[in-house]
Amino acid sequence: MFCEWEQQYDPDFINIRPAYLKESNNEMKGLMESISYFADDISVEYENVFIRTDKFDGFWNERFYSKCRATPLIAVTGADGAFIPCQDVFMKFGDFNKQSFSDIWNSQEHMDTINSIKLNECPRCVMNQYNEIIEQCFINDGLRMFIL
Repeated sequence: MFCEWEQQYDPDFINIRPAYLKESNNEMKGLMESISYFADDISVEYENVFIRTDKFDGFWNERFYSKCRATPLIAVTGADGAFIPCQDVFMKFGDFNKQSFSDIWNSQEHMDTINSIKLNECPRCVMNQYNEIIEQCFINDGLRMFIL
């Protein structure tokens, strides 16, 4: 197995996470179920191996938010200097070769791009947990603080 083989190189950490390929949706779902099944055992056996399965939350399971609001928490750029909302939504905005980060990030084009995201067309959501927190705590005012 790979985890055993790579230990000979004494790595600080190994992060295992599958890439998403839209064409292989059914195979990917089966692979993710298999990985989830043995991920905890591998992480116990090899303390330097981290397996990410949460990157597909919101794809095969229910989403607990109504709108994508987490994309302003990250900046994703392409090699051409354009920005995209996240690693899975390829709507381009801005041009870092000609504009400052501030001009791009605070632009109407950025806001329009965020507002045009359609959850039902998103393949998965790497920002799934952030979107849940934003909607539950800030939009629905579900965060309560108690002072003892």
